[in-house]
Amino acid sequence: LNTLSRAGGWKEMGELIDAEMLDTLSISVPVDEVAPRVQRRFGDVVTRFSIYTPYAMPDDVRRAIVSGLRSPTS
Repeated sequence: LNTLSRAGGWKEMGELIDAEMLDTLSISVPVDEVAPRVQRRFGDVVTRFSIYTPYAMPDDVRRAIVSGLRSPTS
């Protein structure tokens, strides 16, 4: 992937990333499932968490995710 990125092979890189790899490297779920998925996956090892989106996220959506992350029952 590094070599392809330097060569500008973004399309080729995308073709190498299958669903299993994407799920291993990220959490890609509908917004209402973000907090529960993060807690299941990282809850016993993570004490701080940042949300990054390469797009604008509505404040109410961000608040819902943060609220869910703060809730021990999500």
